[in-house]
Formats: sequence, C-alpha cells, structure tokens
Amino acid sequence: MQDSSPAAGVPDDELSARLGACAEALIAAIVPDIPERHQALFSAEDVVQQTFVDVLTDARRFVPEGEQAFFRYLRTIARNNLIEVIRALDAGKRGGGRCRVTGEGQESSLDLLHALAPAATALGPLPTAARHEAAQAVRDAVAALPEPWRRAVELYDLELRDIAEVAAILGRSPGAVHLLRNRAFARLRAPLAEYVTRISKTGVNPQA
Repeated sequence: MQDSSPAAGVPDDELSARLGACAEALIAAIVPDIPERHQALFSAEDVVQQTFVDVLTDARRFVPEGEQAFFRYLRTIARNNLIEVIRALDAGKRGGGRCRVTGEGQESSLDLLHALAPAATALGPLPTAARHEAAQAVRDAVAALPEPWRRAVELYDLELRDIAEVAAILGRSPGAVHLLRNRAFARLRAPLAEYVTRISKTGVNPQA
C-alpha cells in the first residue's frame, strides 16, 4: 500500500537541506523569546537543533510545501520546544532539595512510574516484592530508550543528579537536557501505562 502522508517520499537529504537553509532565520526568531533568567542555561541553537531532530524523526513526516509555510511550520515546533524548556527549568528551580540516589534507586524509579503512569496511584501501597518489580520495570523501560534520552533520564530522574551536573556529563546545556527528557517521557508513557494495567489485574494491592 502506498504511503499517502503529506510528505511521503521526501528524502532525508532533501529535508535536511531545507532545514539547514532555515537554521539562521529560525535561530533569530527564537533568540528574543528566551527569558533573561534562562539565557545562561540554554541557547536558541539548542531549541533549533531539537526542532530539526523532531522534524526528521516524525513518523508522519509532514513537510508543508512553499518556503514560507515550511518556515512557519518549523517556527511553531521551535516555539513549542522553547516553552517546554522554560517550563522544565522553572519547575526544576522550584523543586530544589533533590538528594542523589545511591544503590538501586527504587524510590526514584517508583516516582517516575507515578509521574508517567498516573493510574499507578490507584494501586495503593505495594508489597515489597511488587515494589521491587515495579522499580525494575521502570529501569528496564528506561534502558530500552535510545541514547542520549536514556542517559538524561537515568542521571536526572533516577539518580537525581543536579541538572548542571547532568548537562556537563552529556555535553549539553541544561535546557537541552530537559528537551531530551521530554522526548524520553513521550516514549516511556505507553509501556509504563501497559505495565500498570497488567499488574492491576494481578491483585498485588494488599488493600484491594
């Protein structure tokens, strides 16, 4: 069956060339919208780089015809990415007092499970064995992520390292790290929700 998506058959090299031609103008469009409080934490280049990755890896591969339409399409994605970065940095600033995890990091794994699969809250307190299993399921799901998404989540969300330290390890800006985490979260939600659905049918909750 022939792919009938709007950009079916657009070669990656052709799309990459179109993206490259828009890079300078897109960066210029993003720079004025970066809050002064975050200017040391990420750059417009970080946002544009993630925008290009998003476009190149989008399974739907929607690429509007006409350069003006294409630029508007890129600018919309870039601004959404900018909003993601700002929200993540602001949330991280409010959530100070993180303590680095040692050992298995079970609690941080379970916290991530509850954050990405809210239905897990309905399970109530889990027995010790079930807690270990749930934490391992989270770690397994994270381990299956592509690089560098996996490292961003492992370092920041599971090991609870400071964002500046994670950024230094990954060679990225703090804002870029949060963009990687958001992409990872989008990939993790489905398998973690499936896991919660499965264990909810096993009667692991002692209060059920």
